[in-house]
Amino acid sequence: MNTPVRVGAVMIVAWALLLSGCGKSGKSKLVGKWVAERPVLIQTIEFTKDGRMNMSGMAGHFSTWYKIEGKQMVTGRLNGPTDDKGSWRFEGDRLVIGHALAYGRYKRVK
Repeated sequence: MNTPVRVGAVMIVAWALLLSGCGKSGKSKLVGKWVAERPVLIQTIEFTKDGRMNMSGMAGHFSTWYKIEGKQMVTGRLNGPTDDKGSWRFEGDRLVIGHALAYGRYKRVK
């Protein structure tokens, strides 16, 4: 193989590896059911494809809408006229939430 062909082959392989790592991101990666690693007020959270957030815990079961704006999670307030905002991020396969409605580390269960 001559040098230009070799460089082209390496570029194709590099792009394929890069794109294979581009799986779900943001909101689509959240979709599913999550359980808190430690006892917290909200023990389970389920994020749906249509933007709903269903939560269960010590205070009962609640449902509201959510949307992702960069590193912020915005949700409808359960008992007020304004929206709530908080942080969220992934640490490996764990979801870490710092929000008024839910906080802590959660692991995916489905």
